[in-house]
This record gives sequence, C-alpha cells and structure tokens, in this order.
Amino acid sequence: MESHSVTAESHSLVERKRGGAFYTAPAVVKLMVRLALANYLANCLSPVKGEPAEAVIENLVYGHTADGMDTVGREVVRNLLKKVKVLDPAVGQGAFLTGMMEELLALRCILGEDRDNKRIAGDILAANLYGVDRDAQAVTYCRRHALSNVVCGDSLVDIPPEWEQFDIVLANPPYVRQEFLEKSYKRSLVQYFREQGIDLKERSDLYVYFFARLGEFLKDGGTAAVISASAWLDVDYGAPLQKYLLENYRLRLVMESACERWFREAGVNTNIVLLEKGSPAGSALTRGDLPGGRVPGEELSGGARNIRFVQLKGRLQDYISLHNGEMAGRVNELGMDKLMAKILRVGNYRDDDELRIYPVSQEELLKSGMIDKVYRGTKWGKYLRAPEVFFRILDRGRGKLCTLGELAEVRFGIKTGCNEFFYLKGTQWAAVETEYLLPVVKSPREVQGVKVEPDKLNYRLLTVSQEPGDLQGKRVWDYIIRGQEMGYHLRPSIRGRNLWYCVERNRGKGLLFRRFFHDKFNIPLIAEDIGEDQTFYRVAYPGEAEVLGAVVNSTVTALFVELSGRLALGEGVLQFAVYEAAQVLVANPERITTETRKKLRRSFANLSRRDTGTIFEEVLKPDRRELDLLVLEILGFRGEEAGAVLKEVYRALTHLVSQRIARAQTHLTEVTSVD
Repeated sequence: MESHSVTAESHSLVERKRGGAFYTAPAVVKLMVRLALANYLANCLSPVKGEPAEAVIENLVYGHTADGMDTVGREVVRNLLKKVKVLDPAVGQGAFLTGMMEELLALRCILGEDRDNKRIAGDILAANLYGVDRDAQAVTYCRRHALSNVVCGDSLVDIPPEWEQFDIVLANPPYVRQEFLEKSYKRSLVQYFREQGIDLKERSDLYVYFFARLGEFLKDGGTAAVISASAWLDVDYGAPLQKYLLENYRLRLVMESACERWFREAGVNTNIVLLEKGSPAGSALTRGDLPGGRVPGEELSGGARNIRFVQLKGRLQDYISLHNGEMAGRVNELGMDKLMAKILRVGNYRDDDELRIYPVSQEELLKSGMIDKVYRGTKWGKYLRAPEVFFRILDRGRGKLCTLGELAEVRFGIKTGCNEFFYLKGTQWAAVETEYLLPVVKSPREVQGVKVEPDKLNYRLLTVSQEPGDLQGKRVWDYIIRGQEMGYHLRPSIRGRNLWYCVERNRGKGLLFRRFFHDKFNIPLIAEDIGEDQTFYRVAYPGEAEVLGAVVNSTVTALFVELSGRLALGEGVLQFAVYEAAQVLVANPERITTETRKKLRRSFANLSRRDTGTIFEEVLKPDRRELDLLVLEILGFRGEEAGAVLKEVYRALTHLVSQRIARAQTHLTEVTSVD
C-alpha cells in the first residue's frame, strides 16, 4: 500500500494526490488549533473554584487578550498550557503541530511568562507536541524543523507504547478513497475496529478509520479537531461512524464553508468537527474524573447541549489574520473572537450575512437515524445547508410526504459492459435489424424537458436474447461476430453472461432520476419501450406516472433533491447513489383527491410542452408556479401563506445551487504547508 501522507518538497502533485495528502491553508490550521485549545481549557477549569470562566477563556484563545483574568487565573491557565499533550496522527509536514507551537507560545507570553521566547518554544517542542506519519520523508522533514517527537509509523495500527493518551488530537486524515486501499489492509482495519465494538463498513474511505481511532488517542474528556471529507455526513458508510460518535463523544461543532473549498487540489468538500471524548449524557465519567469537575457533554451556558452545525458565509481569511496573531477584521470588523462568540453563545437557529447556525441535540440526531430500534443513519448535511423553510415544510407535511422508494422501485440504469458495442449511433443503425434496436437515453443532454422523446435520442441499444442458431443469416449476427473479432466478449464485465451479447434492461413505465445534477432538476417521464443508461436510475412506478411526474418535477421536490445529494465530489455536481435517490422525499400522490390528480395531470401536460430551464430560469415561469402552489397545497399550505412559502423555496433553492456551483470554483489560495 502506498504512503498516506507525503511532503511537498519531495513528491509530485500526482504522487501527493495518490497518497491523499493535500495542502492545508494556514487559516484552517489556526482555526482548528484555537477551537481545540479553547475546548481543552474550558474542560479543565472550574469557575466555581474561582478559576477563569469559559467566556474569559474564549477571549484569551480567540481574541488574544487576558482581560478579566487575575494573577492566579493566569497562573492556572499557564500551567495547563505547559502540560497539554497534542497529537497529530497524520502529521505530514507538521502544519498543525507548528500552528499549535505558535499558539501556545503566544498565549504563554500573553499570560505573562517571563522567559525568553526561544526557551519557551524549545520547551513546547520537546514536551507538548507529538506526531506520526507513514512517510519517512515527512518525518525527516518534521525533525529537521525541530518537531523532535515525530515518529514514522501507521497511527491506525500502532503508536509508540510509551506515549500516554493525549489531551488534544488535531487531524487532517489522508483523502484516500476505499477503492484505492489494499484489500488486505482494509479488511484488517475493519476487523480491528470490529473487535473494538465499532462496526465500520469496508466501503469506508481512509479518513473514517482515523475518526474511529480517536478513542484510543484521547484521554477521557480530551478534545479532537478533525478536518475531513464531508461524505460521512450523508453516505451509507457514514452511518456506523455517526453512531459511534453519538454514543461515545460530545459533539460540539460541525462546520463547513459556503463560499470556498478549504483545499487547493482535493476534489472533495470538507468540514471541521470539534468533539470531546465521553458519553454525551449520563456519562459513566464522574465529575472527579476531569480536572475542572466537568462531565463531557454537560452544558456550561444556555443551549450548549446542542451540536452546532455551522456554515460560514465569509472566507476564513476575513476572520483570521495570518500574521503573528493580529486579527484581520472584516468590513464590519467582525474578528475571530466575535465570530466564535456568535457561534458558541447562540442557542437557536440563526441565519444572517455572516453565517448560518442550526443547533440540534445528539438525542435528536440519534432518534432521527433509528429504524426498528437500530441506528441506520441519516443525512446530517441538511443541518449545515437546509434553509428554515425546508424544516417548515417537513413539519407541515407530516403524513403527506413519503420517500420515492416507498412509491416505486428505484433501479440502476443499464450497465452494458461495453458501450462501444451495445450503443449504436445513427450511422450504425443500418447494420442491425430494427427489431434488435431499442431507443435509449444515454445522456441528460438528450432529455431537455419532463418527457423522454424517442425521436430526439441519438443512440439505440442492442437488445438480443436469441441463441446463435436463431440469428444465422441476419445482419445482427454479422455485427455480433465483428464484436467477437474485436475481443469484446472477453471483457471481464461481459464474459460471465450466458450470451455475452445479451444485456439486461429495465422494463415498466416510470421516471428517470439522474445520478448527477447541476442546475437543472428535470426528472423526465419514460415509456416502457425506451431504455436508459447507467447515468440514470429508473423509477418504476405502477401508478399514474404523469401524476408522480408532476410531483417530482415541482420545485419543492427539487429542494429536497438539492438537500439529499452528495456534495463530496467538490466539483459543483450533486451526486446520488441509487439508495439515496430512493430516499428523496416527495408529496405522496396516492393520498390526494381525484380533483387534485386532475390538476396535477394538467400541470404536467403544460410543463411537457417546453424544455426545462435551469432553476434560475424556472422560478420565473408561470406554469412552474402553478404546479408548485398545487404541491404546497397537498402539503397543507394555502392562500397567502402558500405564496410566502413558495417565495422562500425559490429564494433558498436558487441560493443553494448558486452556492454549490460557486464554491467548486474557489479554494483557499494561501498555502504554506502540507498536512
């Protein structure tokens, strides 16, 4: 298996990408270091004993001021900073450890430590900072830059036995997809964590195992700040990780950016998670187990029992100076101290020009993912991105909403195994009898509206189920023979078939759900005698397809689609697995009146007379508005209220799509290190 983490000095971009190592922006490092330090200190201090209160600690860490702290308080905090143990389990070039060293040095000086800065820095490097990396060159680089407690090894398997557990873990795990992990290594990790009671899936990407290892790295009550790919919030392999974190940690914060990607080259979206080790409520820990007598998960201020899902709308550089701890204010002079106070002290939903905060309890998250008393997982990404109107529709639509999978069978599209043989373009059609050619949708570009029109399709699918003896003398048999001469029948994806030239296809009328969405949300009606490529999922619906077609092509459903897909690709594209398509919520067309059905059919007919535009164009169309108001009426909204809700749906969806596309084109540009 290739190394997880590599250095910029000695490895090419291609090699670094293959190893999963990407540049970490200094602003990200500073934010995570301060988040972890503030949480660590708050856990260790007890205001009832006269020690500094949490608000004072936040001012110190985020604002770099010791105002409000007396001499005794400064000494207490300084001693805590002297003994803190910090680990980076995938250290790379040591960006996090270097950032922590700079922060500890600055804070100790602010607190009045009267010694030469070089001596303080030397003590920090020797006593406080530890790292591990598989890459020997990365380790050499760190040691050459005075990070003496960095060792070569795989922290997922082992760390030096003489190292005790840590107060803080800072991690940017490598972005290695599961298909690029050696099978034996992956299986050994799954088995190891299964023995620890963590039932991870083999489809898990590498960073998931780093989350699962945190419990062994951290002391009870210890703090971790981790930046990772966002996929685990929403995909099926994230469910076991969600369950593990909910049951064993106090989740403080999940944060993402709405306007930028935090990595220069990684084609993934990322988030930062802040958590502390210990049961969120009813912990087996007692107050005496922690220095300040605080139980992990116990609230120190109003509303803090909730996890804060935070979406930043400004760039990190606007809040965090990259020069010696100076605060870079925004135009409205909002610095990091004010930003964090806003995040940590707000107890209710908030959405303004600076950020969006959605507080939710761990109990609620656990409950939302339970099916038949077993935690199956749920999409946490909606708490970061969903507008208030989404939750309002969910509440009003109780009993009137259902998943697409409850109404229909959602199936994979056709996987030919050899597109160049099975898909025939116009000039090739004459080579095969018409009876063996089926119109097929190969690309979303071929379907511009809400119905698939056969005469606009560029390809035909070869559909042959007869034995060779029944095909002799036909043009199709000559075509098959030519395919064999090309070696198509030997391809691994084909050679296991009874008849290599026979491809399975879906049957039944229904709809086409895209695997990928950009800025158009048409989900077209497809007839039984038309095939579909694996670019789509076929929604086989036994009921009245036009009625379901009207519902799923509404803007309300488009909002649910936008909030249900994966953003992990980082390229501005919304992606769906087949099970995710089946989980998309829709207004249930089977619980409506005959009159409403008639109106839905009429609305669908109106939409089918034109091409579907981008969402920015669609929200201006009168026929679109007519359909959307009808769907909102099904969900319980009427009159002026329905109009106001629809306006919010339009505003929210166009904003979300704009945000998704714009963020894919941005990244933090200031780069100094790899981690």
